Amino acid sequence: MCSRFVPTNKSLREPASRGKIWVKPTDQMDLWLDSQGYYRKHTAKDGSCLYRAISEQIFLAQAFHLDVRRQCAEFAHRHPELLSSVSHCSVDEYVDQMKHPHELGGKVELQVMSLMFRKDFL
Repeated sequence: MCSRFVPTNKSLREPASRGKIWVKPTDQMDLWLDSQGYYRKHTAKDGSCLYRAISEQIFLAQAFHLDVRRQCAEFAHRHPELLSSVSHCSVDEYVDQMKHPHELGGKVELQVMSLMFRKDFL
């Protein structure tokens, strides 16, 4: 499951703010995060989880993950030197694979988006 850790904001955890009831975590990781003032933000289990996480960090919403994917592919196409570590296919083939919505993103895509958005992603 793709997820990320978000600082806890008590106002966001109240039922009136989110429209649903907040349930106290029972998973060990969730309990530890809660003790540190964080909670786990769940992300859809699909090939776009990396792009969803980046979209939420940049645009504060996962809904823009397809735009983030497209921008990543276009940026990589304009800067083929970023794909020098990819040896199993041509740059054009790799960029075409990146555009597919169910294709998983990895280290290469994370590096491309880091340069594209001028952000460090951990």
